[in-house]
Amino acid sequence: EKYLLAAQKAVEANDHKKAAYIYAHLLANYHSAAMVLKEGNHYREAAVLYKDHLNNIPDAAACLEEGGLMLEAIGLYVSIDRHEKAGDLYSMIGQQQPANQCYEQCAQRATVNQDYLEASRLAAEKLKDTPRAKKALLEGWNDVVLLGERPAAGLQQEVAGPSVEAGERDLVIRQRAVRVAPD
Repeated sequence: EKYLLAAQKAVEANDHKKAAYIYAHLLANYHSAAMVLKEGNHYREAAVLYKDHLNNIPDAAACLEEGGLMLEAIGLYVSIDRHEKAGDLYSMIGQQQPANQCYEQCAQRATVNQDYLEASRLAAEKLKDTPRAKKALLEGWNDVVLLGERPAAGLQQEVAGPSVEAGERDLVIRQRAVRVAPD
C-alpha cells in the first residue's frame, strides 16, 4: 500500500516515469506502469512494456500509433498480420506504394479465402480500383451460382447495388445463367 501511494503521488506530481518504475518494479504491475507512461506521453516506453512484459503487441502498436511513431507501429502491425492497419498508417504518412502493397496482400488473402465482399471492399476503398472490385463481386456471384446455391444477401446486394448499373447487372446475370444452364 505504501508503494501504491507513492506511485499515485508521483502521478499527481507529473513524474510519470517514477510512477511507472514503482508500478513495474516494486508492485510488479506492468499494465498500470504502461498506462501511466502513456498518460505522461511516454509512448515508446509504454509500448515496450506492452510488448515485452505484457506480451500484448496490439496494444504496443496502438500506443506507438497514438504517440505518432508510425513506422514503429507499422512494423508491429505487420508482425501480427494486421496489414490493412499498416496500410492505413502508410497512407496517413503519405507513403502510398507500401500502403498499396499492404492492401494488396489483404485483398489477395480475401480472394484466396473466397471472401469476395472483403476483396471487393479493399479493391474499391483502399486500392481505388473499381473494375477490380466489380470483378471480385462477380467472381463471388459466379462461384455461388455455379454451385447451384442462392447467393448470400450481402453479395446479392453488392452486385445489384450502386457499383453495377441495372443493365450491366442483367447482362452479367444472363451470362452467368448461360454458363450454369445444363447441357
